[in-house]
Amino acid sequence: MEHVENGTPRSGRSAWRGRLTALVRIAASVFCLLTLAAYLGRAGWAFDVCSHFRLQYMIALAMCASVLAALRDRVFLAVAGACFIVNAAEIVPWYFGADAPPSDESPHLTLLCANVWNFNDDHDRFLVLIEERDPDIVVVLEATAAWTKVLEAIAAEYPHSLAEIHEHPFGIAIYSRLPLEEARIVRYGSADFPSIVAKVDVGGETVTILATHPLPPRRPRLWRMRNEQLAAIAAARDELGDRLIVAGDFNASPFSPCMKHFVASMRTPAARLRYASKGYGIKPTWPTFNRLLFTPLDHILVTDTLAVTDFRTGPHIGSDHLPVQATIALRR
Repeated sequence: MEHVENGTPRSGRSAWRGRLTALVRIAASVFCLLTLAAYLGRAGWAFDVCSHFRLQYMIALAMCASVLAALRDRVFLAVAGACFIVNAAEIVPWYFGADAPPSDESPHLTLLCANVWNFNDDHDRFLVLIEERDPDIVVVLEATAAWTKVLEAIAAEYPHSLAEIHEHPFGIAIYSRLPLEEARIVRYGSADFPSIVAKVDVGGETVTILATHPLPPRRPRLWRMRNEQLAAIAAARDELGDRLIVAGDFNASPFSPCMKHFVASMRTPAARLRYASKGYGIKPTWPTFNRLLFTPLDHILVTDTLAVTDFRTGPHIGSDHLPVQATIALRR
């Protein structure tokens, strides 16, 4: 006779437990493989795509480990726990290491960078954001003729500007309260899409601003072209000065080995480049239409000759990206 506990035959409970164990083992194995594949991002397009979702892997592995612990599956618990720690090691440091605030007298500027999406016709949200945040410099990505027409509304407040307008997603514009010196359109890499380089005077010191928008790596050829653009920017590093701000939609997360290589390549003997968001936590920006895949693709990076006193994302403005904003002060 079959034993019954709490109304459920013991054999039935064992079968259910076996199926659950198998399912969780498969899930843990998949997320562990994705965790390790992410480190091969410079070797191939598919590996790089895996690198952008460290936060999701960490959460998923935490859930798998909890169930495996309840099932007393020690071997798979150890594997899932190890890969959880690997992802946590990529995530946790972003919550520490913010700059100590400089003196109140330190000259500073606030820069807002937004991929407004070329198909977005909800223009008022972005105008309201500019009014509320009151940045000194606004970088607009995916700037179309319609968007530049709308942004004429801020021309009095931001009289200094430069733009190359396209109806495809790679138009770009910059609007500034501060005079833009030596502002120019630059093309990096074989994609032949525009970036902007300009200099501004902040407290008597020259700060270079580079705004860029590499291609999204949707397939291997585009992945290579994105990496070419990043490599070309790094090759021009000596021309950009030691006080540098780089802003844009990079179509790469900070976890991408390609992006890590770019940041390391931007180092000079006098200054290294770093994320303005360091110390402010993980700030996902894309895709706004699917929060399960949310990851940071939009960045502001600064040299360590500058101090970041605030970093935040903006609200939803009708785009598939959230804006990013940083307040940056001179180090004396």
